[in-house]
Amino acid sequence: MDGDWEIHGPHLEVPIVYVGYALYDKWRPNLNISEKNRLEGTYVAIYPKAVYEVEEPEDWYKVSPEQRIDCFKRRIVI
Repeated sequence: MDGDWEIHGPHLEVPIVYVGYALYDKWRPNLNISEKNRLEGTYVAIYPKAVYEVEEPEDWYKVSPEQRIDCFKRRIVI
């Protein structure tokens, strides 16, 4: 985790959304075996039923299905 996390809500449509910087493992198959897994980071908006990648923390409410992070493929470290 890097920096402070923001908490938005509860709102009528969304109970609570957590927004902050998270690290995840990124698989890089074209690198040698010792370099294949490495941590990368991104801003995320954690909704009750999904996690989305966002450009900036203030974009937490502008999420679209294309920004959804499959948490089973990327291990998020908060």
